[in-house]
Amino acid sequence: MRLEDKSFLKIHAQGEVLPCDQTQQLQVEYIIARKALGAETKSLDFYFLVVAKGAIIRSLWKGLDFGEGAELKGSFSIELPVGAELAPSAKVLGYTVLPNGEMAADSTELHMTKCFPNKVQASPGSLCAVRAVDQSVLLMKPEAELSVDT
Repeated sequence: MRLEDKSFLKIHAQGEVLPCDQTQQLQVEYIIARKALGAETKSLDFYFLVVAKGAIIRSLWKGLDFGEGAELKGSFSIELPVGAELAPSAKVLGYTVLPNGEMAADSTELHMTKCFPNKVQASPGSLCAVRAVDQSVLLMKPEAELSVDT
């Protein structure tokens, strides 16, 4: 089988740790085999599942149109909002199912800064402290402190 007879999908993630509460652009490259697409198909749907903490947190969709003479390889970007529900890491699975039953898929791992869903705000110059403690910590080990890592 020749290389041009196969379809591919590649998700490019930034290798760095992503900041929380920002939208990230994931770059997706694709190559669709003309034989797999067929003569009648003029568009394809690409699906992306974002899995974190053992559950599907978000699903994304991108549709591409392939008109007459359209190039069957290229790239596009998808926007992924990064929030506390994805921290500290998430996996993104992208796939498309072609008319001939072939599937092109890829996945990538994303790493985020540790963040919390609730934010504490204070006026400039104010002192502010937050302490979250499990009751067992107070009773059994009052000297033990909880941090973002624990």
